[in-house]
Amino acid sequence: MESARYPGDDVGSLVGGFDGLVGYRVSHSLRLDLSGRFQKAGNWDEGGAMISAHYLIMDQ
Repeated sequence: MESARYPGDDVGSLVGGFDGLVGYRVSHSLRLDLSGRFQKAGNWDEGGAMISAHYLIMDQ
């Protein structure tokens, strides 16, 4: 039986990330948001972004 071998990594780097959210009220009933995130650990990193719209149907 053959076993898999992977070379090791000796990585020294910062670990962490950030999240952010910016919103803009277009009108009394409509708000637009832009959010983003980024995470890093060693040789792995991940990021994403999202745009969303929030509409108020009934005024309270």
